[in-house]
Amino acid sequence: YKPVAPDLLYLCPENLIASLGPREAIDFTPFDAPEVGAKKVYHAGSRHGRSFVEERADPNANVFDVVVKHIADERAARRRVVIAG
Repeated sequence: YKPVAPDLLYLCPENLIASLGPREAIDFTPFDAPEVGAKKVYHAGSRHGRSFVEERADPNANVFDVVVKHIADERAARRRVVIAG
């Protein structure tokens, strides 16, 4: 076992900021957030999606197939899909 040093896997906060340069970083959150200081808040009108709890509990279900179908159905309804983990 030869683990890689964490500094080779991850950026420290200073290097992350330097890597982003002039780009604006955003945070996605399921909560309404107040505007604080110079931090801008943009409400994108998103909502929490399905958890697929029934499919995950069923040992005979193929969760991947159900998720793919759900995404296809959402897109067919002209809704945007964001997958986050």
